[in-house]
Amino acid sequence: MTTRAPYATAPTDHAERSARPRDARVITDFEAGDRLHLAIPYRRGTPPPQVSFHANDAGDLLVIVDGAVMTILSGGAMIDLESEVIVDLVATRS
Repeated sequence: MTTRAPYATAPTDHAERSARPRDARVITDFEAGDRLHLAIPYRRGTPPPQVSFHANDAGDLLVIVDGAVMTILSGGAMIDLESEVIVDLVATRS
């Protein structure tokens, strides 16, 4: 499974991370064994974005790029990040 998602407003605390930002891409059909491949562009000559993952109280896995929730894997809190999620940082022309 491959997807690209728009950026969303950055959550500032745990309670806001638990809410679903309206602009984030929500993936609901992610199952064990599926792979998520995120291609995240950034401008060549600038630092690459910081990518992190956060499981919220609802059991979702949030993909956070530079503090903004980009993708939500519904029910994905138990996903094996090492084998099921691939993140490519793609440098583009400045």
